[in-house]
Amino acid sequence: MTYISNEHKFIFIEIPKTATTSINNSLRIKNQIQSNHHIKTIRLPEEDQRSFVLRIAANRHQSAYHIKYWDKYHCYINGAKMLDHDWSYYTSFAIIRNPWRRYASFVAWYFKVFDNLTHDKRHHRSWESASKILKRNNFDYRMVLYDLVENINTKTQEDFIGDYDSEYPKTYNKNIIVSDLLRFENLQEDYTKLCKKLNIKKDKLNRENVCPPYNYKDFYNNELIDMVYEREKRIIDMMNYTYD
Repeated sequence: MTYISNEHKFIFIEIPKTATTSINNSLRIKNQIQSNHHIKTIRLPEEDQRSFVLRIAANRHQSAYHIKYWDKYHCYINGAKMLDHDWSYYTSFAIIRNPWRRYASFVAWYFKVFDNLTHDKRHHRSWESASKILKRNNFDYRMVLYDLVENINTKTQEDFIGDYDSEYPKTYNKNIIVSDLLRFENLQEDYTKLCKKLNIKKDKLNRENVCPPYNYKDFYNNELIDMVYEREKRIIDMMNYTYD
């Protein structure tokens, strides 16, 4: 999804599993900023639970490239053009998260979603119960993580903020075109600075869509640690992230 405000001159590029819901609620509810275009892609059905998380990782959120070149992709919303001004008119921002923790968060979220699909959504279920459900259905969290990291359609964080189409990476340059990168690990402070820059009310962020407690290292072996580094090398090096 992408949150665009022509009035406040910003574009929020939403990278999944980086606290985007918390930011959205702050913008929409606390600041009462109406998005000119809050763009969503079509959610695919959950008939194949194992690939469900892969499809969300690949398809749910738009990249900065597609928003910047909206006319090339004929991205009109109800017949109206997507951006009223050139890309440079806006402050564009996104949240970047430690990739090892972000991929683990995907899998933890997947457990939670699959648990909700399997049981009455009114009942809160723990991480342990979700694990039992997956094992009973011959699913394994590490297998899901392998699928997620290996799948060519899984967008990296660089895919969301780079000046190229991730489907055709050899065709375009990879300059980062998002002007402000907020660090997930320092989100409240970074978001407060952004609010001042945008001249909107600063807000204490609430935690949203929180999974039951887990240790992200339980998801990994040495091979997966290296695989994530290879997939997200530029972000890891640029933001000085480490596995630990």
